[in-house]
Formats: sequence, structure tokens, C-alpha cells
Amino acid sequence: MRRIIVIGGLVAAVLVFGLSAQGNLILNGSFESGLTSWQSWGPGNMQSISGWGWEQDGSTMVRMWTDAGLYQDFSVNPGATYEISAYACHAEWDPILWGSTGRVGGVSLEWRDASDQLIGVAWQYSFGSGNQTAGEDLWYLAESGSQQAPDGAAVGRVIVNIWNDGTGSGSAFFDNVNVIPEPTAVALLGLGGLLFVFRRKARR
Repeated sequence: MRRIIVIGGLVAAVLVFGLSAQGNLILNGSFESGLTSWQSWGPGNMQSISGWGWEQDGSTMVRMWTDAGLYQDFSVNPGATYEISAYACHAEWDPILWGSTGRVGGVSLEWRDASDQLIGVAWQYSFGSGNQTAGEDLWYLAESGSQQAPDGAAVGRVIVNIWNDGTGSGSAFFDNVNVIPEPTAVALLGLGGLLFVFRRKARR
């Protein structure tokens, strides 16, 4: 009986470890605290806005125009995998004119080393009036799928931004940015092994 209790405790510990690893690594991802925890460029070309009635999550979202962006870093382990997601849209009354005028909204993920040197861009999503996914007044969930941190990576950087070559127009809106680490293979294998032993002990 004591062995079963011990094994059950180990199974519970592995479960807690695996589930806790799935929390959002981004602070203030829904911008409910304004731009707190985010770094920015072009701060005069963005604003956190509340109470418009069409925020995707909570009561606040971010609007950007011209050249502007927000980014946030999170620690990574080489070989571990992460999933990035963010909601993006542009408004009917101020659409992003993409293609003919050169303004684009985007969400991206970069890998960086311990010295903040860029290793590579892992994933990028762009949108504007020529893109049928993030439409006018329609939130689109941009998802990266599983992205594995390469050797030498110490930091992942999530970026939401709008780019303009000087001739474009329109605003980009962002909300509910998430980075979710996937449970490690070791944790899953350990859980499977403990459950197998637990079942054998329980049958005796």
C-alpha cells in the first residue's frame, strides 16, 4: 500500500510539472495593463485602447500605425518546443492597404543567443488588405505551430508590429499574445512509465 501511495505521488508530481509547463510565458499578453512588460519602438505611433467593444480578450487591445512595434523576450531551452499565437486585425474605417502602398502588419518569433545576437527568424505572419485571413473588423488567430529552439538559443523574442515604406496607410490591432511551452518528451515518457508501474502495482 505504501508503495502505491509513493508511486501515486510521483505520478502526481510529473503531472503537475507537465501541466505547469504549459502556462503563458508572455506577461500582459492581453494588454490589460497597457504596454507594461513590453519593449517598443515608434512609441508615438501606437496606443493601448479600451472600451471600444470589439477587443478580442478583456477590455484592452493595441493599435499601431506608420512604423511601430512591441516585443517581449522569454527564456528558452535549446531543443524545447514552443507555440506562439496572437490575434490580429485591421479596421474597416482604417484598413491596411498592403501591396500597392507598402504597409504591413505582422507577428513574428526570433531566436537569440545569450548576447542578444539574432540566430534566426523562426516564424512570421503578415497581414493587410491583400490577405484574406486577417480581414477588416475580423480577428484572426495567427498560430506558429510547434517551433523548436535551436542550439545556442537562450531567448525567444515575440514581435507584433506594423511596417511602412512611407507610402502606406491603415492601422493594425493586436490582442491576446501567447507563448506556450510544450511538455518535454522526458516528462511525458516519465509519466507513461510511472503510470505503467502504478497499474501493475494496483493489480497485485
